[in-house]
Amino acid sequence: MYWAAYLEVATDRPSNTSQVAPIPFSAICSYADRYGFYDEDFEDLRNFIRVLDNVFIEYYREESASTPKTKGKKQKQKGKVIF
Repeated sequence: MYWAAYLEVATDRPSNTSQVAPIPFSAICSYADRYGFYDEDFEDLRNFIRVLDNVFIEYYREESASTPKTKGKKQKQKGKVIF
């Protein structure tokens, strides 16, 4: 249930060309209101989404830092194709 909520609210993440931004609190509130998460259930939902989102952001930043920048050329790194 919380995983599905995370995937849904992650679509409201603001786009930023230089970094990945956290999921807005307003997106979590809207989801919670729509699906009836109130009081302690809301806090559990918010905490779960924040923990997952922090892990995702950290992973994304680490991957971005370790990926060489290219200008339209494909490179192969550790079995992955990088654009």
